[in-house]
This record gives sequence, C-alpha cells and structure tokens, in this order.
Amino acid sequence: MHHHCEVLVPPTEDMESAVGNVLAPFEYDVGSYAFFDYFELGGLRAGAKLSVLCGPGRLCEYLDSLNSRGVLCRAESGGHVLEVPAQITVADELWREWFPELCSSCPLFGQSGRVAYDVMPLKDVPKSLMFEKFLVAFPEDWPGGSGCEFLLQCSCWNGCNFERAAWDGSLGQALELLSANDRLLPGERPPRDDWLLATVDCHS
Repeated sequence: MHHHCEVLVPPTEDMESAVGNVLAPFEYDVGSYAFFDYFELGGLRAGAKLSVLCGPGRLCEYLDSLNSRGVLCRAESGGHVLEVPAQITVADELWREWFPELCSSCPLFGQSGRVAYDVMPLKDVPKSLMFEKFLVAFPEDWPGGSGCEFLLQCSCWNGCNFERAAWDGSLGQALELLSANDRLLPGERPPRDDWLLATVDCHS
C-alpha cells in the first residue's frame, strides 16, 4: 500500500533528511504507531500538487494531446518518462500552450523520482489539495523541533476496522486544525508562508 503524505517543514536545503527526521518515529520496527517501511519524495504520488494546479482532468488531457502528436511517454514511480528523450521540445511547446501561467517547460519529465512541484512553499500550494496523512515539524530551536510535532490522518484503526477521522483530507482544513492546536507556542504559531510542503510516498 502506498500512502500519500504531505510533510511540512521549515525552510531547508536538505529536504530528504528533513522528511526522514519527521517520519522516523513511524517506521516499522521503530515505534508503536508505525505505518511505513520506506518512503520516497514524490514516488507514486509525484505530481499531486501539479495536478491540482493544472485544474481537474487537465493534466490527463495534456498527456492525451501529447500522444495524439506522436509523443510517447509512460507513467512510473516519480512521474513520467519520454520514450524518445528528443521529443521534450514538443512536450515543452505543448505545455506552454496548455499552461502558460505555470512555467515555460514541462515539469513532468527529466526529474529523478519526483516532479518540480512536489516540494513547494506553503503559500503556493492550493488549499484544495487532498491527501491521506499530514505531518509537521517545528524549527530546531523550538521545543521538540525538527521531529514530528503534529499529525493528521484521514482514518484510524480502532482495533476492528479503519474509522474515518474528523479531518476531511484537505490542506485547507489541515492548516485550520494545526493553527487551533493548543500545543503550539502562543504568538509563534506555525506554519509560515516560506515553509516547505513535500509530497511523500510512504509504502507499507
């Protein structure tokens, strides 16, 4: 099973390590609340934010239009791969026609394990983004910083079956619940606009 997690951390140049610190207590053979055995930035969830930014169904329509022009690509963990790398010029040209407001070249190809929008500043992520688990780390100089200080999930195991949680799975409500949490420091309630939200594929 692959869980779509979004991990929110203060600005960092080493996202892999930052995400690893947040997830560490939940790895199998480590903690009582373990839910994964390995994780990957992006992975099978690569492009989740990009899909929302493009609009409902638009990314699939773009890929269909690529195929209609003879551009062959395949989906795999970490996004998409062009069968003929030289066709990137066609992919970029068509991308500019479909999504001129986003970027000048197609972000689906040429990345290793993820697409460019899998790690974004919080202020740029649509609040309508939906996912399964939300984990937050505080700055290192805050009490308990760098590890996971806040966690939400869409459903919980009650000993018999998975029960739906109160959180609806959206980023918007996740941020509301985070801000209302009484464990956060008065006057310093995260998150801030420059914090980074990473799409993470957690395998169990």
